[in-house]
Amino acid sequence: VAAALEAAVAGAGEGGTFNLSEDEPVTARALLEGMAAALGARCRVVGVPSALVVAAARGLERLGATIPGARDLALSRVAALLTENNPYRSDRARAVLGWRTVTPHAEGLRRTAAWLLGRGGQGGRT
Repeated sequence: VAAALEAAVAGAGEGGTFNLSEDEPVTARALLEGMAAALGARCRVVGVPSALVVAAARGLERLGATIPGARDLALSRVAALLTENNPYRSDRARAVLGWRTVTPHAEGLRRTAAWLLGRGGQGGRT
């Protein structure tokens, strides 16, 4: 966040869009299991073939199904995010802004879990 603010104030990358993400490969399973561990919760992830996830999402879209609270987010896009590598790479932010990841993935999950729990988030809506 600090690098993004500095770049905005300095005018670096003016008019551009930048993705700030950790570019190491993290599967949906690893993300869910990591967050559950950070929250001190148990997590049972059931594997489903990627092709089935994508086909189900497309079929549900044809039926008019949407994600509550995120009507503009296509189900097929969510399926792709769950079954493919992170498409939101930070290459441009590194090249133009000199941005780099400063918080390792596991530490980010730990901090996020602490924030959620601090808001009374275990089991409730946050």
